[in-house]
Amino acid sequence: MKLNTDKIFIIHYTQLTDRKEFMDIQIQGLDNEFVYVDKFDKEDMTPEITTQLHRKDEKEHNKKVAPLWDVNIHSYRDLTRAEISCASKHFEAVRRIGEECENHGLILEDDAVFHSQFEAGFNHCLPKTPEDWDVILLGTGCGEWFIKHHIQGRAPVYADAKSSIFKMPHPATNCAEGYLIKKEAAKKIYNSVIPFDLAGDWELAYQFYKLDLNVYWWVPPLLEQGSKNGQYESSLDEGREIR
Repeated sequence: MKLNTDKIFIIHYTQLTDRKEFMDIQIQGLDNEFVYVDKFDKEDMTPEITTQLHRKDEKEHNKKVAPLWDVNIHSYRDLTRAEISCASKHFEAVRRIGEECENHGLILEDDAVFHSQFEAGFNHCLPKTPEDWDVILLGTGCGEWFIKHHIQGRAPVYADAKSSIFKMPHPATNCAEGYLIKKEAAKKIYNSVIPFDLAGDWELAYQFYKLDLNVYWWVPPLLEQGSKNGQYESSLDEGREIR
């Protein structure tokens, strides 16, 4: 089966070979062009590369957090090398969608675990989503509780027996294990995002807000994070102060 998107980009840390092996199994039945985005491994992030892509500036951090979250709760901290690496890979994938895709592309993290009806659900939901979409999130992210909390009281823009589609207010991300971006939106994001100040999914949320992009969620989600469901250990917590 082919997903109705131009190209698939998989965010991958090359040392996590078990994730690639499992992802290879999941995508072997998909008749799509796919690319592993493995540039910017944390071991390759020289000070020159890091400072080109990421800005360590508390004032800029707080300027981005303030419109969307509570700065007193989400106060400034230095990102870990793993977080900077992961975000850099995401924005490299965004750049490539803007340059290489005709219409839109799908970005997956290497710990994304497809639900049983992933392919059919994808091709079912995409044509039902309003044409003004810029970004579509299709993952479980923080969990089903998070999704239920954020859609509570909101009417779907489309619903049938299989799925519901919601247009979400900003901040509109729910982690970043799986999302579609249109070509023109990808160009706007990449032109705006470098140098980034926040962790990847937070920076994406800010950019969606800044650029006034239309963000939709598909419910129920079509995939989840293996690093949250116990299949893998997280690769982003090393050296990070957990708040």
